[in-house]
Amino acid sequence: MPTLTTIKKLYAKSNNQCAFPGCSSPLVTRDNTIMGDICHIKAKNSKGKRYDKNQTKEERHGFDNLILLCKNHHQEIDTNARKYTVDVIREFKRQSESKFAEITPEMTSAAELLLNNYNSIMVGNHSNVISNSPGATISNVSIKTEKGKAPKINQPIGTIGYDLGKKGYVKYLIDKYNEFSKKEKPDFNYAIFYENITHDFGIKWDLIDVNRFDYLVTYLKRRIDRTKEAKIRKHLKGRAYHTYEEHIFIMKGKK
Repeated sequence: MPTLTTIKKLYAKSNNQCAFPGCSSPLVTRDNTIMGDICHIKAKNSKGKRYDKNQTKEERHGFDNLILLCKNHHQEIDTNARKYTVDVIREFKRQSESKFAEITPEMTSAAELLLNNYNSIMVGNHSNVISNSPGATISNVSIKTEKGKAPKINQPIGTIGYDLGKKGYVKYLIDKYNEFSKKEKPDFNYAIFYENITHDFGIKWDLIDVNRFDYLVTYLKRRIDRTKEAKIRKHLKGRAYHTYEEHIFIMKGKK
């Protein structure tokens, strides 16, 4: 895991700006909203992008292997790993970092926010913990909760999972695809589609940046439209699923 000292240095040299060329997105806003991510140039484990098995743990989490990006460009470099190679991202880092940067108390505070966000976790009761960053490492922990209840962990701000309305609609479309596919293939495995989304977007669906919601919805609807059940429903009823606006209306009516 990166140290606070490393992140303070990284943030100080970033000028509080995403390192992707031409991007002016701040990493942390004035009201302390976290807009950026701590990203590994070479992935921190073998399932991540641009993994280097010869790196030591210290090198993986060290200053030279880290770059600060907004959530959109973090998503982009991990979704298009062939385009954004180690050398390309290192050049982004080189161009974006100022030569001299004094670490002020304000910078320390912002660095702490970024590091805390980096350490946001999804927890299963007495089970594994995984960081919300693609290619995250897994460790075992024990967490005390009420008997029979798993702890409630909110998804990071700025992700689809954090927005309950958008999260609910995406889950509705995923379930619809799985339902239609099951009718077509009785042995269809529901987990496969979740894996497909993770593969195509480079990250678990509820951790996708909320700004990519429309793109994800279009992707899901296209997959649904290809199923036989959707084609039948469209022929008989005119459509196979309801809109986001209708979904929100329905959900409000159930409260």
